[in-house]
Amino acid sequence: MSADTTAMIASHLSARPGIALPRTVGFFLSFQLILVLLAVRVFQTEPESGVIVNIGTNLLLLAVVAFHSMGPAPTTLLSVLRVRPFRWVLVFLGFSGCSLLWTAAASVPAAAAYWCAIVADVAMVVLLLRTGSERAMSTPLIEGYVC
Repeated sequence: MSADTTAMIASHLSARPGIALPRTVGFFLSFQLILVLLAVRVFQTEPESGVIVNIGTNLLLLAVVAFHSMGPAPTTLLSVLRVRPFRWVLVFLGFSGCSLLWTAAASVPAAAAYWCAIVADVAMVVLLLRTGSERAMSTPLIEGYVC
């Protein structure tokens, strides 16, 4: 990379502080779809290893986002509950969590781990939206996902 390109990227990031974490979360949300495939095809490991890396990375990123969102925020978690689509997300999570009771999966703990990963994805987005305005957080989140 040339010095001009590096300077342009640095000035772009400094003009919009606080977008690196939403971009990272967005990138991870799209990249996690192929993480198990990469573990199996490229690293020649068992699929379980890819799943463990995927869920571990997911929980680690959730911890980073949770640490980032500590402190006063312009949006409270109670105000997020007033948004109608978010209530439907909670209904979906609740129903899918209840479905673990009657699942026919070979491994109920593995299904529960996948459900926890979905909850962690939702929690990351909610915590990011709590730290800033919807536009300021959703734009870099989508940019990271598309990247």
